[in-house]
Amino acid sequence: MQSRSTELRNIFSIDNDHCIELQSARERIAPSGQRLSAMYNETDVYSAVVARYRIWIHQSSKPPYRLTRGWEKYSPDGQLQDRETRYSKGEPVSDTLPATVQLDNLSLSPVNETPGETPGH
Repeated sequence: MQSRSTELRNIFSIDNDHCIELQSARERIAPSGQRLSAMYNETDVYSAVVARYRIWIHQSSKPPYRLTRGWEKYSPDGQLQDRETRYSKGEPVSDTLPATVQLDNLSLSPVNETPGETPGH
């Protein structure tokens, strides 16, 4: 299994000499569904922030039970540079939503992540 750092490097094409750090993570469970999101900073060898990333997943608990997932890349000053969003066609979900949801090969389970973690650095 790949480390979180390796997964993020592959998804965002992050240089090997840069670090990726979790800045914040949120989980919200409501009658309409489960929402997970996480913010990461990419820093260079001088510890300067060169990019920020947001990853999100939303699993609807109401028909058509769609799963929406995606990511955004921002410049250090907050300008959106790139975005990808994917929508499922929808299918029934169980009464309990999974603790970990997959964003392609990236698992997002912010309740188990420690802020400031720098895997591989």
